[in-house]
Amino acid sequence: MEEKGTRRYPVTTLVLYFGEKPWKAPRTVAEAVDWEAIPYREQIRPLVSNPHLNVVEIRRLPKEVRRQFQSDFRVVAEWLRPDAEKAREELQDWSYHICHVEALLDFLAVFSGEEAWENAEIRQKILAQDKAGGVPMRTMWDVLREDKEKSVQEGKKEGIQEGVQKEQRRIVRFMARSEKDPEKIAQSVGIPVERVRELMIPLEEDPEAPEDNTEK
Repeated sequence: MEEKGTRRYPVTTLVLYFGEKPWKAPRTVAEAVDWEAIPYREQIRPLVSNPHLNVVEIRRLPKEVRRQFQSDFRVVAEWLRPDAEKAREELQDWSYHICHVEALLDFLAVFSGEEAWENAEIRQKILAQDKAGGVPMRTMWDVLREDKEKSVQEGKKEGIQEGVQKEQRRIVRFMARSEKDPEKIAQSVGIPVERVRELMIPLEEDPEAPEDNTEK
C-alpha cells in the first residue's frame, strides 16, 4: 500500500529518428487507425486513448538545440545535420573531448564511409591518446590525416622505386642484345651484377621485349 504523500514521476518516450527523409509516419494512435473501417467510430473515437510519439528528427535539429547537448551525442547530431560537408570541416577543429572513443569510432566508420576509421592501427593510436578526460576530437582527425599523408609518401616512394627498376630493366635488356657480359653491363648501368643477371633473360622469353623489325 502506498504511503500518503508518495511523489510520482512522469515517464515519457522519445523516438530518435536518424532518417534522411522527413518523418511522415503517424505520431499518434488516432493517426494510425483506419477509422473509416470501424463501425460506430463517432461514438468509439472519444473513448480511445490517444498517446503520441515524441519524435526527434536528429538530422533537422536547429543549431540552438544541438548546442545544448553535453555528451558525445553532440558530435552525432552535428555530423548528421543537413550541411554535412561544412559540419565535418568544423568537427576537425573541435577541442571537445570524446568520452566514448570506441563507440564514436564505430559511428564514424559507418556514417563517414571512411574505411580508415576501421583500421586497427589508427584506432590504436587514437585510443592511446585517451587520458582521464577522453580524446580531443581534433586529435582524432590529426591521427587520421597523419596516416593519410604517410600513405601518400609511401605510395610516391614505391612509385619512384618501381619506375627506377623498370628503367633499369629496359636498359639492361637493350644492352644485352649486343653485350653478353653481365659485368660490363653492370659497370655501365651502375647496378650489381646479380641484378643484371636477373634481368638478362632470353629475349624470346621476354613479353615486354620490343619486336625486331629488321628486314632479313
